[in-house]
Amino acid sequence: MPNLELFRGMTGDDILEILNRKWIRPNRHGEIYFGERQFERVIAFGADRRRKKAFAVRVMVTVPKEAKVARCATQGVPDTVVITTPKPLRAQVLEMHVRTLRDGFGEFEQVQGEWEIRRFLELI
Repeated sequence: MPNLELFRGMTGDDILEILNRKWIRPNRHGEIYFGERQFERVIAFGADRRRKKAFAVRVMVTVPKEAKVARCATQGVPDTVVITTPKPLRAQVLEMHVRTLRDGFGEFEQVQGEWEIRRFLELI
């Protein structure tokens, strides 16, 4: 089972779910979408209205033998990786990127480590 480091835009609550359960669930079609190289391309998918921020995480996922991995371009994410699997993927959150809009401009910050990420999300 290979491990892949990938990026995924997610809300704060979805990131906390990964931290608690140590896995990422596929959508109803059995797919999980990631960006391969840059968090900036996926952060829009992590818009969090409640926290008034957008999030992207770098995760290490374990890909089981029966899963299919495809690389393709999707709108806004030319380095998309789609993993198709009927089961959740084991996942570890390595870092989180946060975008906050101030005066129409995005300010970015990075949070590393599971404990620090959890603390950041629970305090806002």
